[in-house]
Amino acid sequence: MNKNNIRAKIVEIRNTRLSVESFINLQQDITNLMQDEIIGHFEQVMHLGAF
Repeated sequence: MNKNNIRAKIVEIRNTRLSVESFINLQQDITNLMQDEIIGHFEQVMHLGAF
């Protein structure tokens, strides 16, 4: 799930009642996205030879 999908999901959730399952799924999507961003950042840093 990319950033735009997550933003759209947040808007959708704000406009509806949030089920526990939906909230857990959204949390997992955000966690996965953050991990991907962090891994991507470190891959770039490693590629530049900073370490």
